[in-house]
Amino acid sequence: MPQTTTTLPATTTTVPAPPVLSAVASQLTTAVSNGQVRIQIVVTNGGTSSAAGVQLDLPLPAGANFLHAEGVQPAAAPVAVFVRAYAPGWSCSAPTVTVSCTLPALPGGQTSTVVLVLAIAPTAPSSITLTPGISHPVGASVTITPVTIPVSVIAGVLAAETEHGTVLAIGNSVTTCDDGSTGCVAARDGSASGSVLDHNSHLMQYVNTAGGTFNSSSAQLSLTGTVSRAFLVWAGDIAQNAAVAPNSAARDTVTFTTPSGTTTVTADDNTDNAGSTYFAYAEVTSLMGGSGTYSVADIQTALDVATFGGWSLVVIEHDASMPERFLMAAAPLTVMSATPFDLNIELLNPMSNATGTLVAVGFEGDRSLPGDHISLSGYSATNPFRGAVPGTRNPSYDNCLGTDVFVGAATGLNGSQLAFSAATSGDRVMLGMIAVALDL
Repeated sequence: MPQTTTTLPATTTTVPAPPVLSAVASQLTTAVSNGQVRIQIVVTNGGTSSAAGVQLDLPLPAGANFLHAEGVQPAAAPVAVFVRAYAPGWSCSAPTVTVSCTLPALPGGQTSTVVLVLAIAPTAPSSITLTPGISHPVGASVTITPVTIPVSVIAGVLAAETEHGTVLAIGNSVTTCDDGSTGCVAARDGSASGSVLDHNSHLMQYVNTAGGTFNSSSAQLSLTGTVSRAFLVWAGDIAQNAAVAPNSAARDTVTFTTPSGTTTVTADDNTDNAGSTYFAYAEVTSLMGGSGTYSVADIQTALDVATFGGWSLVVIEHDASMPERFLMAAAPLTVMSATPFDLNIELLNPMSNATGTLVAVGFEGDRSLPGDHISLSGYSATNPFRGAVPGTRNPSYDNCLGTDVFVGAATGLNGSQLAFSAATSGDRVMLGMIAVALDL
């Protein structure tokens, strides 16, 4: 019987095409030295096969540090909402100078987005370039689009971020006119006229309503959210004529009492003005205790005609129920003059009739001298430094005689810069701190 041979058909194994991946980086928020910036990276799989275990890497140049990752959640309004810890499927960490983010899988034809929040160092250059990379899956075809971020490098900026929240400020004076000074009562309640309203016209005395050794005062802080950053600024007159402060060498320390307790605070920075007046500030974020009574005691200042002493607490508050805003705080620590003091921040998106909140803390301003003014990108206020402090305080004098906390609703803001300017003619004003909450 003849032998038969059967030939089987040849088999082939089809190797899936490698994923075709791209990573496109873009800037989402304004970048300021000593602040924060959001970077969006869109990863797309343009191929037909799924990419398993995608690893996105972002080397950080000098001047940038990783804070956390966020996701982009669609909102009812045309503006996206950034949500911390939402980043769908992504897990990010920065064990080295490179941020590494992983995604379990990215099917063909799909896109995924991760948002990285970076801290910008005070020493950052005027621009930084961020170049993402994809190191896994191995063998994938990868294209990269970097982003160069312009950084507004501004001396004195303490914080700059884009978050849901606002800026708040409280404060008070630790001096007032001496009870025996002519017109003192009318000056305190604001009913006097002319130069009687000014601390320059009065012998001064301490107030001590919050348990200080020689002076103190308090104010109420009301929060609806949480404190992101908080800064205490104070000022005084260490020598005037023959009078001197109790201990001028201690002018960089004060006693700070919050709902959480009492602490001696030492200034992060201070400035003396011609050996007489001074001001100082300190970050006190870790000492904050929520809503309640805040007081400051033992601000070094002399008692004589025209002396002064006071404080302010400036807070950046986060509140998820509030709109996203650009939030900024800075400590100019400068004596205003006829030559304007300017602080300009380049914005990512130009303003068009925008609104916001402006805080300005000043010392030595006089109510009868209207020569001082401040402005913010089209909004302006005349004689903002007039011994006025808002809110519930103890003591609650209408005229704080040399201490000012200006909180204004800024409207009509326009342009590509957040441009703050302050100047004076005829009134001596020490500009201690400013803060802005810009509606986006």
